Amino acid sequence: MNKSDLLDELRLEVGQVLDYAQSLTEFYRGIVWTIGEHLTEGFAVGLYISHPPHFELCSSVGEVSPGRFERFGEGMLSISAIRSHLLVQETASRNCIISPFFEGHHLKGFFVIETPKMEYPLTEEDIIFVKEVTRFIEVHHIYYQNSCL
Repeated sequence: MNKSDLLDELRLEVGQVLDYAQSLTEFYRGIVWTIGEHLTEGFAVGLYISHPPHFELCSSVGEVSPGRFERFGEGMLSISAIRSHLLVQETASRNCIISPFFEGHHLKGFFVIETPKMEYPLTEEDIIFVKEVTRFIEVHHIYYQNSCL
């Protein structure tokens, strides 16, 4: 399956999370696990929630580099938060796409995807996909506003 077809399939499956998620936690985990089912070794996907004074990993498949917690002001999540937009961090071996999501102007969390740099060069298609998933989270997480994490 080529990249365009895979990303289209992922869009469809992520959209179906709304059919079964009964809480905000299920919604977040459903998105991560849906994408994670299609990942191969070396890839990772995660979702972080803002819990002052740090960002906390809510769900992940694979190992995301920010770790379980990241204190405010101490890493790439904070840089993305300050800039209020998607950030691509490149290392010698990996690419990490960090995309913040908001409720109004309040930062709620981050959607993160990591890829092995040599095996999977990032393209504009990947950036668009991450932005679409992030927007999906922003639009639909309010349905679960009264549920607990």
